Amino acid sequence: MNRLPEGVLLLERGASEFGLVKPTDVQAFYPKAPIINGLGDEISRIAGDQLVRATGYGSAFSGDASKTSLMDLMLIVGNPWTFYRHISQLREVKLGTTRLPGFHAEFNQDKGNFYLTTLYLPGSVRQAKIAVTPLDELSKHAERGRPGATEEKGSLYLAGRMHKAMFPIFVDNASPEEREKIDWSFNRARIDGIWLALGLMPRYFDFDQLAGTYVNLSYIADKRVEKANKSRTLLDKNYEDYQKMLVPMLNGFEEKGIISRIGGKHGLFEKNVSLSEEDVRKFLKESASNAFKVNFFQNIWTMGPLNGILYGLAKVKRARG
Repeated sequence: MNRLPEGVLLLERGASEFGLVKPTDVQAFYPKAPIINGLGDEISRIAGDQLVRATGYGSAFSGDASKTSLMDLMLIVGNPWTFYRHISQLREVKLGTTRLPGFHAEFNQDKGNFYLTTLYLPGSVRQAKIAVTPLDELSKHAERGRPGATEEKGSLYLAGRMHKAMFPIFVDNASPEEREKIDWSFNRARIDGIWLALGLMPRYFDFDQLAGTYVNLSYIADKRVEKANKSRTLLDKNYEDYQKMLVPMLNGFEEKGIISRIGGKHGLFEKNVSLSEEDVRKFLKESASNAFKVNFFQNIWTMGPLNGILYGLAKVKRARG
């Protein structure tokens, strides 16, 4: 550890201070799910008996969707082999390359798989993209969201998505133990996201500065096609939810002396302990490199080359629009 000239304690990778704020210290935040008639039943039909939890995520739930946006859903599943045997029999789920369950289960190790599907809801048909993540993989990815957190190579590919506040729950079949594991994973990813954002803050900062940087982390670490100022729009449209999610964790950072509240009408904070900006930017660059490889050399085989190209073109069109 080194002390910077301005008095901030600079942490090396693996420093014990990273464990001061624990995922079990706060209740995991999930926003209230919007009422979408029949959605929970349709997700359960498609996912089968291996579905642990189904949540929404992305623009359809953050208030930034266009008319042609897909509904994004994350399916947290138990046994991926059994799960893929079930959905391989459903023609509305577009399994790319092959419909062999083992192929997709193997690709689901160390990453989430993405697929396009059709949802048949009462009175409407919706197109959706589903992200399939085995429960064990969710925890592994949550542990890799900070430089040097584990011996495994770090990445924000999934952990960065878990930073977001908009994960409304539509189906929850989790046992108490599974629910505890999911909550731990989301909180771990989000706490590490605060550590990353803190490393990019000046010595004195306010909530909006930190929140804006925090929300933008996953877009730096995965340079996917998005609308201009996506992260700023995301924060503005969901500001109260981000406050509800981040403030309890920031209180923990304050209680442990990592940051101090200056007070006053501007609500300034002072950082006392931090990652270095150099370490954070290096980590984000490594994450972006990993995301490129996953997006273009792995996801294309599970979604299917043609489906992937058509999806990408549609997303570019939405972003430009």
